[in-house]
Amino acid sequence: MSRRSVLALALLAGSVWNAGGADAAPLDAAGAAQQIRALLAMPFATDLVGASAAPRFAWVEKRDGVRNILVADAAGTPKTLTHYTQDDGTDLWGLALSPDGKTLAYVEGGDPEYPDDPSPNPDLQAFPTHQSVYVVREDGRAIRAGEGWNPTFSPMDRCWRLSAKGRCLLVRSARLRKRLRRYGAT
Repeated sequence: MSRRSVLALALLAGSVWNAGGADAAPLDAAGAAQQIRALLAMPFATDLVGASAAPRFAWVEKRDGVRNILVADAAGTPKTLTHYTQDDGTDLWGLALSPDGKTLAYVEGGDPEYPDDPSPNPDLQAFPTHQSVYVVREDGRAIRAGEGWNPTFSPMDRCWRLSAKGRCLLVRSARLRKRLRRYGAT
């Protein structure tokens, strides 16, 4: 055994011994469950995106296992755009902000790594899950735009697109705004 291997093994053994602490008692089932709950309760942010022509950002925050989308101006307080209340294991991903930052599109469900495959069913629901694209205005009005993934706004905000089963669907932004005014939930 080389000197380097012995040194690496000694460092590894010391760090493992140190991690447990000399006087640390093993956790019982209740202590382990409490520690897992505390770790899951910590907020965790992913999928940060920004608007191209406005100082606005959006991200997915997982808190207590529940995923929601938040937005904030560069100097403002974050505002929750979605209001999910339970951890059903469904991902929120594929965030896209319009250039002015007033409209957000995102994907609920599906698998970001294999978006054209059938959607996972993490909660074992009786009905199959779907991969849906939602569009939300800054005032909270939202519509389900359809099934698909990869929502993208054009640089001039004239249209937006999404992909679905190998197809690319285009929608004029004016038509989308009109639909949001008419059918959007507040």
